[in-house]
Amino acid sequence: IGDDRSDEDMFEVITSSMNGPIAPKAEVFACTVCRKPSKAKYYLDDTAEIVRLIQGLACVSDKKSLC
Repeated sequence: IGDDRSDEDMFEVITSSMNGPIAPKAEVFACTVCRKPSKAKYYLDDTAEIVRLIQGLACVSDKKSLC
């Protein structure tokens, strides 16, 4: 998750790494905050949406949870 120009290099590396041998089976979701031109594939509207995303990821990663 990134929110400014300095994060664009990270998004580019993530995209190129997903096409190579570094992470052939990893699922990565590069997200920027607020809709704008970006190398990130997805965007989140605001910090509240970031919190919901992270809570959702935590919920599905905890197999015992009843989220």
